[in-house]
Formats: sequence, structure tokens, C-alpha cells
Amino acid sequence: MRNYLLLLLLLTAACNKKEPQPISYGTDACDMCKMNIMDDKFGAEIINKNGKVFKFDSAECMVDYVLTGTENLEQFYVTNHSQPNELIDAQKAVFLHGENINSPMGGHLAALSTKKEAEKMQQQSGGELLTWEQVKKLRTH
Repeated sequence: MRNYLLLLLLLTAACNKKEPQPISYGTDACDMCKMNIMDDKFGAEIINKNGKVFKFDSAECMVDYVLTGTENLEQFYVTNHSQPNELIDAQKAVFLHGENINSPMGGHLAALSTKKEAEKMQQQSGGELLTWEQVKKLRTH
């Protein structure tokens, strides 16, 4: 009986795992600015505690949404600039901020999955490397 309960608990936890949903570029609308999400190098998503997915056309729109004070936000994803359509954990991403990065809402932000990728892009485009927390602070100024 004890093993059965443990198995049931593990199965329940697995079923409740929330995964990001693919962004339908050209069709999905940004939950912040309401524009169509067009560029597959810049999309972003939030999953709240109830499993609802919110989609954004850029990291800056997602951060602006977070800064509205909306509660129950749980998981944050950004598109890996070097691998379009690949969503990565925003809290683990390395962001590049620079005037030569033409993100959809003019925030000049690109997200990359590793520091090595970010440094490579930085050599080509210039700019400064930021963490998720630094990006949120950047958007409050």
C-alpha cells in the first residue's frame, strides 16, 4: 500500500509539470502590448501557478508584464536568440543589451542559453551582459 501511494504521488507530480507551449509566430498576440508575435528570435512566455500560459513578443514585454504586479507567476521563458523557437528558462539565460540589437519593442535585448553564446554575440554586436534580475531592474528605469 505504501509503494502504491508513493507511485500515485509521483504520477500526480509528473502530470502537473508545466511546460512552455510553442509560440505561433504571426498568429499569437503579445499579452502585454497586444501586437502579433512575429520574430522567432525574441518571443517569451510566462506560466502561472494554475498552468495558464502568457505569451510575449519580447523579453521586455514580458518584464513589463511582470512589473505590473500580476501575482501567481511561476515560470519565465525567453527565446534563445541563437536557436530560434527554442524557449529557455529566463532565470538561467544570459541577456545581451545593446543598441545594435533590434528587439521588437526597442528594448535592445537578446537572450542566450549560455555565457559563451552571449559573449560570442557580444563580440559581434557590442553591448553588456545581464542576468534576469538585472533585466528587470533595467526596465524599471
